[in-house]
Amino acid sequence: MPRLLNDRRGNALIEFALLLPVMLAVFGGLTEFGRAFFQSHAVSKSLRAAALMAATSGLPLGADAIAAATNLAKTGTLDGSGDPIVPGWTKPSADLKFTPLIYKVGGRDVPVIRLTAAVPYVPIFPVVTKYLGFEAYTIRLQQEQAHVE
Repeated sequence: MPRLLNDRRGNALIEFALLLPVMLAVFGGLTEFGRAFFQSHAVSKSLRAAALMAATSGLPLGADAIAAATNLAKTGTLDGSGDPIVPGWTKPSADLKFTPLIYKVGGRDVPVIRLTAAVPYVPIFPVVTKYLGFEAYTIRLQQEQAHVE
């Protein structure tokens, strides 16, 4: 028995087996966090482009301008023929709202278009996100753009 207690062979394997679940959880968490950041950034850029496109349209916004800006925000194309920019846009709970606003600047009325998006995050590893408490994470962003004549 003392001979087995002093035998050091296999220690690395046991240590690896004990640390592997922790390393996988950290790796999965970092991967999901990076993906969430990427998706948030992609939605932000698409909202910026859609707000600028809507702000260059005539006021009040017509149905064609809203449809084109919606397609631009969701697919990156004016006709909506492209793939969604992020997978969350295909979910029924995804939402995009256009709100016309008027701001007073130096005594002048400045028309502004506000886009508000709520896009569900779609994870790569749903088990990891559920374990970390991010199973129902929604990307919520706003973009405002002054009307450009």
